[in-house]
Amino acid sequence: MPLADIRRDYQGEPLSEVDSEPDPFSQFARWMTHARELEADPTACALATATRDGRPSVRTVLLKGVDPRGFVEQGIDTLNAS
Repeated sequence: MPLADIRRDYQGEPLSEVDSEPDPFSQFARWMTHARELEADPTACALATATRDGRPSVRTVLLKGVDPRGFVEQGIDTLNAS
């Protein structure tokens, strides 16, 4: 079976500035509530950062918590030296 045949349609609405929460943590809580209705475990995510000179890096993490101070994650992979 081709990989394209096992893809699914993802539900959701486009991001709208008018309909977004002014507080980013409130907006995230709204997204997470919606994701939990659709996914068994929506805590896996990609965390991307960049060095001061612009070199990007991305890693997969599991979201463990969120509060007004920020997000708490646990890494599930390691960066390989290049």
